[in-house]
Amino acid sequence: MIDFFFSDESRQNNPSRPGMGQLAAVGGLGISADNVKPVQATIDQICARYGFPPNEIFKWSPDKTLWMHRNLQGDQRTDFFKEVLGVLENNDVIAFIVVTDYTCQCATNTDDHDLDITTLFLERANGVCQRRGSQGFVVVDRPPGDRKDEDRFLAICAETLQSGTSFVKMDKIAHNIFATPSRMSRLLQASDLVTGCTLSRVAGEDRFSPPVFEKIKSILNKDGTRIGGYGLKLHPDGRYGNLYHWLLEDTHFWKSNWGVQLPVNNFYYYRDPFTI
Repeated sequence: MIDFFFSDESRQNNPSRPGMGQLAAVGGLGISADNVKPVQATIDQICARYGFPPNEIFKWSPDKTLWMHRNLQGDQRTDFFKEVLGVLENNDVIAFIVVTDYTCQCATNTDDHDLDITTLFLERANGVCQRRGSQGFVVVDRPPGDRKDEDRFLAICAETLQSGTSFVKMDKIAHNIFATPSRMSRLLQASDLVTGCTLSRVAGEDRFSPPVFEKIKSILNKDGTRIGGYGLKLHPDGRYGNLYHWLLEDTHFWKSNWGVQLPVNNFYYYRDPFTI
């Protein structure tokens, strides 16, 4: 069985949630190869029904150059996002997002935060393939900037996949990483939606993201009822782990083979999700 992982990244330089530094997220959608074409076709139909011009893209946070910035707003935009997510849910698409605070130490054995967050993401993609008995291919949005930016990002991915990590032997993901502009793929656009909305919710945005994030939760990867660390990984989770309780309704925080009931009194956000 072949799975494809459509991945995107997002950043929040000034989170509104107290205690957070500059945040970055890498997220992805895991989908079986057989479902890629029909899912993209269905999302195309939804876009047409909402009035998108042909080949016009959608994003979680569209800039002024995009059609949806002015023409799809408020409840209508929320309804559109929910319909797209409903298609993903109905086709067994799995979402997982890694969010890391760039002002903190890296989680892996590196001082390069971009390598660190990419490694955490690829570990989770490899884990999905292990559980599903599949081989995976990663498709990423072509990064902005010149080709040097793209080449560096792809080199980071290739290095991680070839060498593995202290915890994961990267044996289920092909070393070939494919980069394509998001305008060419509705699933890359959906990955932008999932990654951008989740990062906004983690960063404390509480006006637009909550209703959409509630729908995203239905497709987040999980182990039993636990989502924290699987569908959403926060780093450092020894600081932010209580958000697994407030945002995901997780009952316990797990580290290796031990768990403690959430919320944990020596983590941030013990009393509520906005008090450190």
